Amino acid sequence: MARTGGETADILKELYRDFECACLNPFRLTWAQLRGISGVARISDRYLEEVKEMLSRDGFALLPLENSIVVVRDRDLYLWDYLEAHLVERYRYREDSKPGTRGNDGKLSLVR
Repeated sequence: MARTGGETADILKELYRDFECACLNPFRLTWAQLRGISGVARISDRYLEEVKEMLSRDGFALLPLENSIVVVRDRDLYLWDYLEAHLVERYRYREDSKPGTRGNDGKLSLVR
């Protein structure tokens, strides 16, 4: 019988703790590895959401990518830099902007 999302989340947290001792970083696993851990032939959106929810209750995040899944502690994400406001402002959408226009620097911009 397949594991529940909560059981799979518990295993991912245990793996994180084991992996953290080695390199203090988030880890990636393949979709096939996640299927093997969970015991399901196909990871449904509902199942994945259950795993994510159970991880988030204990301060972890699951980031699904195209070919892999990343498991990270929420607190580790706080070390990541925020994008600087002036960079975001350059691309901010405005009603009066012409889509696809480029700024003086040649970069695509939606702001005149």
